[in-house]
Amino acid sequence: MSTPRVRLVISLVLALVAACAVFSWGHWLSKNHQALARFETVEWEDAEPRVASGEWVLVDARSEKKFAYGHLPGAYSLPAEAAPEYLQFAVAEWPRNGVVVVYCGSPTCSLAAELADRLQRESGVPDVRVLTGNYFKDLHRRE
Repeated sequence: MSTPRVRLVISLVLALVAACAVFSWGHWLSKNHQALARFETVEWEDAEPRVASGEWVLVDARSEKKFAYGHLPGAYSLPAEAAPEYLQFAVAEWPRNGVVVVYCGSPTCSLAAELADRLQRESGVPDVRVLTGNYFKDLHRRE
């Protein structure tokens, strides 16, 4: 049997763990929103016709495995953690000075902002945007 003192200690430890988790989650979300704030955002409804016409390049920042499972129509796979050489190779295939739209798997996913930042810093892509809005329902649609 546990004494009131043991129950109090357990309750305090659980409260501390919960507070740390909330702080960490808030810090992560804040960092993600700060990164996203650097880039212009675009809704799927506005991007889809431009991607379909070839005017814009659509890039999926998720892993190749997730891309293979399902992705938006017309998207290229370029994982956010790709090697710098692979990043340069991919960018060389895209139209120069075109708009590149990056997305990942959810509104709280930071991969799109990470890849957008790398595309600008490491590859000099001038116009990188991040896809927002209700495109998640279309991620599992096959081309």
